[in-house]
Amino acid sequence: MTIDATAAAEMLASHKRERLRWKSFYSSDAMISLLGFVLLAGTWEAAVYLFKIPDFILPAPSAIVMSLYSGLVSGVFIYNFLVTAFQTLVGFFVAASASSTHGSSRCRRFQKSLWLR
Repeated sequence: MTIDATAAAEMLASHKRERLRWKSFYSSDAMISLLGFVLLAGTWEAAVYLFKIPDFILPAPSAIVMSLYSGLVSGVFIYNFLVTAFQTLVGFFVAASASSTHGSSRCRRFQKSLWLR
């Protein structure tokens, strides 16, 4: 089987493009960030295991992931999120209405409009 010059050149160019694509992927900022995160988490996990650090001082990343997973599956986090969101919104509206009332009572134009009635 013979390959003509244009087909060979196209195959070589395709191979170079593929290599450049993978090279740019591995040297991209995202890959470097991912590698840094994996190294940090691995070092953290190893330090907790090797130095026998208690969980209440510094939990291992695996313990944190397991706790997050169990909290999401059980619905505890969702319930607590909804309670916190409700309390935040109520507090915001109470503060907004109190400040609006206080601000409008200190406005002379508003006071005069009430006195004229």
